[in-house]
Amino acid sequence: MARTTMSRYVVLGAVSVLVGCGGSGGSGGNGGDRTETQRPQNLALTLDPDNYADRRVSITTEEKAEAIINVYASGERIYQLAEEIRDTISSGDPESVSGNEFTFECLNDGTLRITVNSDETDDDERWLFSDCELTTESFGRILLNGDYRYVDDVSSTDSGGVSSIGFQFFAIKGTLLNTGEPIEVKGLDDWDRTIEANGDREEVYGAEALEFKIGDQYLATANAVTELKTTDSTPTTLTIKSTLIGSDIDGFVEISTKTALQKPSGGNECPQKGNLFFDGEGTADADILYGDDTGVGQAATVVFNGGSNTIEYDDVTCKELIY
Repeated sequence: MARTTMSRYVVLGAVSVLVGCGGSGGSGGNGGDRTETQRPQNLALTLDPDNYADRRVSITTEEKAEAIINVYASGERIYQLAEEIRDTISSGDPESVSGNEFTFECLNDGTLRITVNSDETDDDERWLFSDCELTTESFGRILLNGDYRYVDDVSSTDSGGVSSIGFQFFAIKGTLLNTGEPIEVKGLDDWDRTIEANGDREEVYGAEALEFKIGDQYLATANAVTELKTTDSTPTTLTIKSTLIGSDIDGFVEISTKTALQKPSGGNECPQKGNLFFDGEGTADADILYGDDTGVGQAATVVFNGGSNTIEYDDVTCKELIY
C-alpha cells in the first residue's frame, strides 16, 4: 500500500520528551530564542533539476502506472530519513543546555541545536544542523546542514475531543557519506485533525510544495490535499488531490478522486469502493477503481484511456496500489 497522506505529522517533533525538559526551558540558564515559529508562506518548487514539473506524463501501460505509484510511495523516504535522525538523537543526551536551547554532539565537530518553545499541550521546535555527521539505519553516515521546524497546536473541542493543527518545514541538505551522493529535503506539509471523544475523526493533510533529492533521483508533490473522515457507523472515507512530479516518471501527473474511497476503519484492506484518477498527457490517463466500482468482482482494476486496456488486481495484489 502506498501511503495516502504523504505526511506523518509526528516526525522530528516531541523533543521535549526526548530531552526531558517539557518545553519550559530546562535548567541550563536563560538563553535561547523565545520567538514563536511562523509558518513559511508562498512555497514553490525550486529543486527540479530537469523541468519535470513542465512535462505531463503519458499513461499508457501497466509499467507506467506502477512507476507513478512507486514514485508516490517513495515520498515515504522523506519521513523515514527524519525519523531515523530523531532516533539517532534520542539515543543520547544534549551536550549542553542554555534556557530553551539544547545542543547535541555530532560524530564530527559539527552541531545540532534544538530550540524548544513548547508548553504542556503545544509543540514548537526548531532544529538547526551545522555540518553535523550522524549515522542512520537506512541511509548510513550522513552529513547535514540546514533547519527543520515543527509546530503543533493542540486544543479541546466542545464535545471533549482533541484538535491538532500544525506543520513541519524542511530546509535540509547534506551528503550520504558512504556513497558521496548529495541529499536534500525542502518544503512543508501541514495537518488539521479533530478526534472527538466518541472516536469520530476528521483529518486533512496538505503539502503546498515538498521536494526530495537523493543523488540523481528527484521527487516532489505540490498542491496536495488528503482528507479522511471516520465515524463509528460508517467506513473511513478518503479523498486525494495531488500533483506528483518525479525523475523516475520523467514528468508529472495529477492525481484526483472521482469517487471517495471507502475502507474499513483502522485496517489495511483494500477499499470497498472508490475511484482515483491519474490525469496524463492528452487522453493518456488512467482510473484506479476499487471493490464495487470495478464492476467485475475484483478488488481493484486500473483502466487506461477510458477502457482501451484494463489490469485486474485481487485482494493480495491490490495492496500494491494507492489507498
